[in-house]
Amino acid sequence: MRKSRIPGILAGLSLAAAASLAAGAAAAQPNLVPLLSNPMNASVGVQNTGDSAAGPSHLTINCTEFGQADGGCPETPGLAAYADPAYPNRAVIAVPALEPGESFNHDLAFWAAIPWTPGTYVFDAVADAGNAVAESNEANNTTQSSYTEQPGAGVAPPQPLPLAARPLPAKPLPPKLSSSNIFVPKPARTTTVRPQQPAAPQRLAPAAPSEPKRLLLRAPTN
Repeated sequence: MRKSRIPGILAGLSLAAAASLAAGAAAAQPNLVPLLSNPMNASVGVQNTGDSAAGPSHLTINCTEFGQADGGCPETPGLAAYADPAYPNRAVIAVPALEPGESFNHDLAFWAAIPWTPGTYVFDAVADAGNAVAESNEANNTTQSSYTEQPGAGVAPPQPLPLAARPLPAKPLPPKLSSSNIFVPKPARTTTVRPQQPAAPQRLAPAAPSEPKRLLLRAPTN
């Protein structure tokens, strides 16, 4: 008498179906990704791009001034509402449970009060920062954005100095001697010869008449 193989086939199908269901259940996991605006502003969020619901989690945001290893961003009293000892030096936002495809959006209450100074600031966001949710992809939990404060915004132009405080203009320096100007011959001086005026004729006074010569009388000799 031949034994029927139908129960064995059914048992095999049941095992395969169970394995397929188990594999499908393992593949259906949530996937949390952070959302930041670029350039950075007050709006932040998290989206569940997975195939199953995600439980509550935390989103953290860190600000670093460009060129520094960590920190350097302005402080504001509103940051105290986002502090959590489990995530030091981070702004922490509690994220509720999310269904597949659902997003959570939040506006940072302290953003408008930040006393920015000129420079560029980099923001790093981490979704599910405490690894509370088993996700299908743990490598896409981070994203980055930046904000730049332009120099000179809201700064009045410098006022001119009073006349008494202005520096005197520099005196011009004498030209430097070089082979091109040290041996330049000086131009010859030209003298203008003026024509001499004819001398006026001199008038001679008339000579006085000479007196007649007197004869010397000699005594007769004997």
